[in-house]
Amino acid sequence: ASALALARAGWQVVLAGRRAEALGQTCAIAQEESPSLAAQLLPVPVDLTDEAAVQAGAGVSTATADTLSFSA
Repeated sequence: ASALALARAGWQVVLAGRRAEALGQTCAIAQEESPSLAAQLLPVPVDLTDEAAVQAGAGVSTATADTLSFSA
């Protein structure tokens, strides 16, 4: 819900999570609402407990975005 709210507000949102299916479901919800909303989302399947995987995911994110912000 938070990712979709941020996308509706115009943010480019990186969806990072271990389960690609769940990321895909969020993207599908956005696509049903609006293709332009779905374009605001970047799903990045990553195991957040694996530091190397997180670094690789961040590389994917920064390659497609002008600005990248992390929040805990």
